[in-house]
Amino acid sequence: MAGFFLKPSTRGHARSISLPARSHPTTLKMEEELNKLRNLEFSSSNSLATNKLGLAISGLAELYKSIGDLLKLPQTQNALAKHNDSSWVDELLEESVSFLDVCEHTRENLFLLRESIGKLQSSFRRRNNSGEVDIDDDVTKYVSFVKNLKRDMGKSLVFLKQIDIKLSESLLFNKVNNDQHIVAVVRVLRESSLMCSTIFKSILGYFSGTALQPKASKWSLVLKVVHNKGHVGDDLNDLEDAEIALNSLIVRKLSKQGTGMMIQLACKKLLSLDTRTEEIEKDLECLFRQMIHARVSLLNILSDH
Repeated sequence: MAGFFLKPSTRGHARSISLPARSHPTTLKMEEELNKLRNLEFSSSNSLATNKLGLAISGLAELYKSIGDLLKLPQTQNALAKHNDSSWVDELLEESVSFLDVCEHTRENLFLLRESIGKLQSSFRRRNNSGEVDIDDDVTKYVSFVKNLKRDMGKSLVFLKQIDIKLSESLLFNKVNNDQHIVAVVRVLRESSLMCSTIFKSILGYFSGTALQPKASKWSLVLKVVHNKGHVGDDLNDLEDAEIALNSLIVRKLSKQGTGMMIQLACKKLLSLDTRTEEIEKDLECLFRQMIHARVSLLNILSDH
């Protein structure tokens, strides 16, 4: 899998945040969290890529927790009381709804993926116990589900790119006055939105396959697995790895050779995928709660001012 970076591809927003000299510790903590996220890099190692993805989601959750805390500060509330134009809050609220929708939809897709994996694993277990269960239909259903999953996540990627365009064209910074604290709050929220978009694109790219650039075609990888007794290169993530193993199983069954070995390989790959998916699903659940926390703080600002 080709290496890629968690660095927002924005116009003039990839730098560190310039906060006032007497910034509150919460804003400084947010700057620190943002810088940690910018420094994350996905390498060509699948396990490292997945681990970094989990770190990115957890770091984003911490960032949103700090956002909620920042918006509750008396210093922030007092500054907002003097600021009559709430249009920037409306704009940020709209962004928060978009990111919440993407987060929840992605989480639901991963839940359905794990459900589909569980059904296929049960089919494999029944076959191992009786030796008479035909698994072709179950494998076909799983492969079809993954195909639709990738297509759906690809649509979410397109939606995020549309959000990126809105972010790049936003006049948000022109809507605030010269109050240093308000400027710092708006800037850190905008930087957080850009980082959120970047991380979600990484998640969706990982599961939709758009982040992958394999040197060989999927069919050639299937043949490689068949002829090399289950061994394949390290260029694939867990979702693609399991898919290749299942397609290889179909090829083996057609040739009536080594079906048991290929089923064992497929079970191993599915277990690995299920474990990884569960980890990311749990991380997204924590992130979703913190995003709700930050949104409630924004809603309170809008209702109070």
